Amino acid sequence: MKLPDGESVIADERYFIVRMDKVAPDQAAWSALEMEVMKQHRWWTPEELAQTDEIVFPENLLEILKT
Repeated sequence: MKLPDGESVIADERYFIVRMDKVAPDQAAWSALEMEVMKQHRWWTPEELAQTDEIVFPENLLEILKT
């Protein structure tokens, strides 16, 4: 995989889908490293994902969500 700056990265990534009625993001149990590297988090609707210009991984997330 190539990052936007052109750096090559080898990664083994696994994604899980958990369907829930409503859950608010909570960082109370985050480690110090998680707090350092995660600048922002929130839930996205499929509509928001389809319209964003942000970089989202996996790149085929919308297709995965349709399953």
